[in-house]
Amino acid sequence: MPISLVALFLAIAYSGILSFVPGYAKELGLESVSSYYFVVYAAMIVLARPFTGKLFDKLHRNYMVYPTILLYVVGLIVLATAHSAFMFLFSGALIGLGFGSLFPCLQTIAIQSAPKERTGLATGTLFIFFDGGIGIGSVLLGGIAQASSNRVMFLCGAASVVLGALVYYVLMHRNPSA
Repeated sequence: MPISLVALFLAIAYSGILSFVPGYAKELGLESVSSYYFVVYAAMIVLARPFTGKLFDKLHRNYMVYPTILLYVVGLIVLATAHSAFMFLFSGALIGLGFGSLFPCLQTIAIQSAPKERTGLATGTLFIFFDGGIGIGSVLLGGIAQASSNRVMFLCGAASVVLGALVYYVLMHRNPSA
């Protein structure tokens, strides 16, 4: 449950990326590069994941979780403040590297935290919270974007990731069995 709660807060921000990046690109006048955003994002995931698993096995989990959360937050801030195609695509690279490396770590933590006979339940719980975060985030961040702007909405997504980091620190940082 604790790592699943962290995933919920991270997924809230992720829902903003899934739901609002194409419209935001249009708002910025970057329609011509908007389709490349997810290509850059996916490319960074593909490049990072082989190294993520090896590093996670060698290092304490905190040495993977905090830097990837930081990359995710910085990527969202860059996205919120982007004024050029480079910054827009650079945010996709940072978020792909950060969130793309972070989620497998969360899944591994969930599996390692459960007894062997309950690993399926642990994985299912993680994904239920993650999917719930996407649902909550789509509605919540959509309301924020409508009431203010997409920039504010992406900053609120970054705040949700920071809140997820605080939840991780409180519930998981020192407790390897959580």
